Amino acid sequence: MFFEKYYKATKTLLELARDRNYKNKIAFNKTIFKNRFEFYMKDDDENGSLDINFENHNKLVISFFKKYKIINILTKCEQLFKMYSLGKQDDIILVFNNIDNDVPLSQTTIDKIKSVEKDNLKIFSIDELQFNFSRHFLVPKHSRLNKFQEKRIIKLYNLQTKNQLPCLLTTDPQTRYNGFRCGDLIRIERVSRTCGTSISYRYVVHSNDEENLGRLNGNLYLPEDFYKDKKTDMYSGDDTQKEAGETGKAGEAGKAGEAGEAGKAGEAGEAGEAGEAGEAGKAGEVGETGKAGEVGKAGEVGKAGEVGKAGEAGEAGETGKAGEVGKAGEAGEAEPEKTGESKKPDEPKKSKKSKKSKKSKKSKKSKKSKKSKKSKIDNVLKNGFVYFYYNSKSPWYKLSNYYASYVMLGRDKYPSSEHAYVYLREVNNPKLKHFFLKGGLFEDWNSGLNLLYPDLTQEQKQKKFNIFIKKNMIGILAKLALNTSSKDKWRGEEELNQLEEPEEKEKYWEFWKNILLAKFSQNQEEKKLLLETSTYPLFNYYNKSNSDTKLTGKFKDTEMIGLNWMGEFMERIRDELSTK
Repeated sequence: MFFEKYYKATKTLLELARDRNYKNKIAFNKTIFKNRFEFYMKDDDENGSLDINFENHNKLVISFFKKYKIINILTKCEQLFKMYSLGKQDDIILVFNNIDNDVPLSQTTIDKIKSVEKDNLKIFSIDELQFNFSRHFLVPKHSRLNKFQEKRIIKLYNLQTKNQLPCLLTTDPQTRYNGFRCGDLIRIERVSRTCGTSISYRYVVHSNDEENLGRLNGNLYLPEDFYKDKKTDMYSGDDTQKEAGETGKAGEAGKAGEAGEAGKAGEAGEAGEAGEAGEAGKAGEVGETGKAGEVGKAGEVGKAGEVGKAGEAGEAGETGKAGEVGKAGEAGEAEPEKTGESKKPDEPKKSKKSKKSKKSKKSKKSKKSKKSKKSKIDNVLKNGFVYFYYNSKSPWYKLSNYYASYVMLGRDKYPSSEHAYVYLREVNNPKLKHFFLKGGLFEDWNSGLNLLYPDLTQEQKQKKFNIFIKKNMIGILAKLALNTSSKDKWRGEEELNQLEEPEEKEKYWEFWKNILLAKFSQNQEEKKLLLETSTYPLFNYYNKSNSDTKLTGKFKDTEMIGLNWMGEFMERIRDELSTK
């Protein structure tokens, strides 16, 4: 009986690791498992026989244990941390048998054991793992969004923070199964026979967090000596990691230090204001010009010399152009009284410095304003063209067909103009349309790359497609789906009804016109960018273009190679939008 339960639990845990994108190939059958199980059941072998560890982008350690007391759990975790050199981003799964001496454990005892759980530590009983609930057809798919996708969702729904989204607790079965952590944004995909596919998003928060703010930090299990002898923390990105002592509360000490500095800064600020107030009090008595030491009696403190702000460097008595005005000390309409020249050597020096600083500030501002008045086009002109391919300078890469800009054609909404083009011309099969629409597999980086490149690790995918992911060029997924090696991975037995490629420019234009017009009329940011190119010629650059390439091109010295039809099509759309 025990053997079958442990065997099913191990099988479920291997599926769990696979769902978390751990691709390690482990030989697993009843014969191999039986030998390991026999060692585990011996009284002198408390742990180790059934341990499984995965190591891809992060580490995952799965371990069975017999003694279920809290102190034994923490000891076990500490051993695993040292044995496998685990870090903050790594996960531990502990499995205990909920039958002790043929007596089932009470629910209170089980809850007490699970109370030790953290974001990186999950504890399951054997009974929980007898079947994989996430594979049931009624359970929707849950997937974690990366940082770029999170920003996109926040922008799409006009959110101030992720806290405004509905919550998903850390005690939720899907959260525990998939290893989601506090602060993660989760995409839930529900499929219905009647309503199709619906997408919703949840924000992971701690089960004890009543205000739905989530505990983003401090909810990890870490051994007491985790920070000892560590000069750097490879996960937090800090250059130095100060020793936190045995308690490991370096964050609190840092906050205390910041609080002390903040207190000093507040005192310094108050002292500075007091100094300014004192100078402002004398502002009504002394009114300096750039060159004269005439004393003026202003009726109001703080408005001497028509200064808008009397607290600026104690230079009351100056007008907005104090360096140029010969008569100062005016207050309202009152005339200054001449009382002779002032012979204070320090004050004219201050005024000169202030003039220089003001002049320098004005000159800097004027330079900045002149630069801002210049068109952005000056920074991207090459050979007289504006380049707008996926790796162009910001913000012109947003004109690329790969860029994530929704395109609505009839009732269909595509994630990018490239998605629309690939489906309408290259695929043209209604049974495959859902791949290319909003909410489809080719709109999400994780699902799309996992489908097209299942053999690559998460780190390899990130490295290979870093430029596209960074600039949100989601259209590349639709383009890659047509590769010879990728077609069979998603279309199954369905055929691609590819249309014949037009040979003439005008036939190509008829095909692209509706797609491009929809993109730039439905997305105001992209429309504004296109119109900012004014009358400059546009160039759709591709470094592998040849003389027969129709839509793109490249330059070799001053010679253009390729026809660059897409650049001309964009210019036509620009002209049509500008006339409207």
